[in-house]
Amino acid sequence: MNCNVPAATCCARRSRSPPARAATLRRFQIPDDHFVANNAGRIVAPTLVLWGEEDRLVPLEAARLYVRAIRGAKLIVYTGTGHLPQEEVPDKSAADVRDFLLATSHS
Repeated sequence: MNCNVPAATCCARRSRSPPARAATLRRFQIPDDHFVANNAGRIVAPTLVLWGEEDRLVPLEAARLYVRAIRGAKLIVYTGTGHLPQEEVPDKSAADVRDFLLATSHS
């Protein structure tokens, strides 16, 4: 596809095509346990993972894999929320991020 629009817009248009959407869904639904196990444990920064309980793109188990792999990581799961908690529950997710940042800045 040749787009004469910003790259993000072009990418969004491509992702709406049925074959691209299907491929993306397949890719995200296959957890890459080896990558998480081999790399996420190297993260040493305070880590907050926000996840929608109803996420149909990436399963909740992926969040749990990251939290188990990253020492001290905190997981917040939003009920009734899908793949984009920052858009679906913006006030709640922003407040949770703010609280996490305030708590970790004092430690």
